[in-house]
Amino acid sequence: RGGTGVRLAPTPEPITQPANLSAFRYTLAAEASNLAGAPAAVPGGTPTPITVRVSGEVAAADRQRSHLSLNLGFGVLESDRVQIGDRTWTRDGIAPWVEERTVPDAAATRALGLGLDPSVLVGAAAQDRLKAALKGGTATTEHANGIDVARYTLTAAQVRTLLGTREGSQAASLAGGTDAWSFWVTKDRWLPVRLLADAPTEQGGHIRVDLALTDHNVPGIAVEPPK
Repeated sequence: RGGTGVRLAPTPEPITQPANLSAFRYTLAAEASNLAGAPAAVPGGTPTPITVRVSGEVAAADRQRSHLSLNLGFGVLESDRVQIGDRTWTRDGIAPWVEERTVPDAAATRALGLGLDPSVLVGAAAQDRLKAALKGGTATTEHANGIDVARYTLTAAQVRTLLGTREGSQAASLAGGTDAWSFWVTKDRWLPVRLLADAPTEQGGHIRVDLALTDHNVPGIAVEPPK
C-alpha cells in the first residue's frame, strides 16, 4: 500500500538544493483505531475507529485555509479554518465565522487533531530541513501521476527533522510511533508529494496518516479573510 507506478531498486540519491515551495493544495486522511477511551458501537466492544479528513490550501507559511471532517463513529463534525498571520477565523458546520486569537503552535493541533501542520513544508527553512532529513538516504524511483518521484523510508527522527517538530509536541509524538514512514518527492525539484505512515500508539491502538500535496507553486492559490 501507499504507492503506484513503476518501482525500481532503492539507490542513493544525491540531494541538491530543493526547490522553494511557496504554495500548494493538500489532502490529509487519518484513521485511528483501538484508541483507549474511544466510544464502541456496543458496550464492551472494540472502540469505533475515528477518521479525519482535511483538505486545504497553503498560500504562505502563515496563510492557509482548511476544511475538516471528523467522524467519531456516532456522528460527523465539520469545521473550517482560515489563518492569515496572527489572525484566525473558524466556524463549525454552517455556523457564522468567528475570529479567535491564534495560539502559537496550537493552530494545527486544533485544525487537524494530530499536530501535523502542512504549512511547515513552505519556505527556505523547510528546504533546509528536507535536505537534512534525506541526506545519505536511499530512494526507490517510481513513476506516478505522470511524474518521476523518489520514495524514501524515514525514521521517526528524520520525520521530526522534516517537520521541524520539538520534543514533547503532538506532532513529535505522532512521528515517534514508527520508523517506517514513506515520503515521496519529485525527482526533478525535490518538492514534497506525499507523507504516509501506519503508526502504533503507546496505548496499543493504531493510527494511519496520509498527507498528499498537489498544485505546487501554481498561480491562483490565495487565502483571504472569510466574508
